Amino acid sequence: MPRTFCILLAAGLLLLNFTASSQTKQIRLRTGTITTPPADSSAAATIAAAQSVTQTLSVQQPVSGLFLVQFESPLQTGERVELRALGVDLLKYVPDDAFIAKFNGVSPDRVGALNFVRWVESYQPD
Repeated sequence: MPRTFCILLAAGLLLLNFTASSQTKQIRLRTGTITTPPADSSAAATIAAAQSVTQTLSVQQPVSGLFLVQFESPLQTGERVELRALGVDLLKYVPDDAFIAKFNGVSPDRVGALNFVRWVESYQPD
């Protein structure tokens, strides 16, 4: 009986985690709220598809400027290091799990393809 309970508990927790990660999240700004959809869980498949149809898709070129970036969960130290190595400086935290970030010659597509990144969009101060 205890083993069955443990299996059911583990399955329930796994289902809860999967359901939570597939739900929308919000970014709460002073001027309003942005609802973000779940990130595509197969970034590698997206990159492969983009490479196979490069004639019809335009990949974003490296840019410098301010962006709003939301993450799947609170950032870990290794993830911060990876972002900095790409040329992303996190400037200011924005609820929930988001930052205003300065991109220094990095493609928004490349940042968005990271498995811990949920959403990337250029930042409009207004």
